[in-house]
Amino acid sequence: MFNRENMWVKDGILYFAETYHKGEPSAVLAAYDLENSKTLSFEKRDHAHVVMVRKVPERGEVAVLLNPMGYQPLELYVLDDASLEVKSVTKLELPSEYMTRL
Repeated sequence: MFNRENMWVKDGILYFAETYHKGEPSAVLAAYDLENSKTLSFEKRDHAHVVMVRKVPERGEVAVLLNPMGYQPLELYVLDDASLEVKSVTKLELPSEYMTRL
């Protein structure tokens, strides 16, 4: 199932950031031109989950929080909301309490 919060249409382009669950989960960030029926951008991160997507239209950005699994730091991607080009990536360390849980 797709989360409607993680999908949006702007100027005839469908954008989405979702977790693909066939086999090992993968985070997928993509843009699709609805008028011309073609993929404009497609990026896949294996063994990762999309946790949250937040659109920041006043800055022309989209923030996507990914969980790369395996007790690795979460990754906060800031993307251009038109091209999905990555502007920055911030690693968010997991709290030590989380790391010591069984």
